[in-house]
Amino acid sequence: MPENPHVLKNRVVQSALERARVSAPVSALEAVSLVGDPMMPAIAGIAAGALESGCGVMLAGGTQMAAVLALMKGLGVPLAGVCIGTTTYVASDRTADLAGLVKQVSPKVPVLACDLHLEKSRKPGLQAFAKGFVKEGVGAGGTSIATILKTRKDGKKLLAEIERQYERSIERPT
Repeated sequence: MPENPHVLKNRVVQSALERARVSAPVSALEAVSLVGDPMMPAIAGIAAGALESGCGVMLAGGTQMAAVLALMKGLGVPLAGVCIGTTTYVASDRTADLAGLVKQVSPKVPVLACDLHLEKSRKPGLQAFAKGFVKEGVGAGGTSIATILKTRKDGKKLLAEIERQYERSIERPT
């Protein structure tokens, strides 16, 4: 949805909190166990392990990764070496305010954004993505940033590859 349904999201969270009978502040881990996505503690644990072994970590996604970052902080995981990688579509969505959410958790964690130039695509489905009808939810920005770093292709060259995969998977001949 191009317009972020905040009222609906708030109702869902409030209903979940009421069903869980949460009335007082709870720990980050308890909050996630009651009303969070099960992938959040898994990603937080994987990221913590990578950080402990000396690796840098890019959390690939948007506001959900800001929640993972908050969980990591709540669990006492040092956030040095962590960044969030997303698309410009998510980063520039004022209704989501990813940068503001991340700053509330830690002003030192950078948010990186990749411009995939989907608004210039020949494919209507990819253009719809650029208009906000699709929020990827699969770490497309982080994956694209990693691809650009590894291949030295820019977002425009990556668009041609994305369109080719779109043709193979979405527009495949019947």
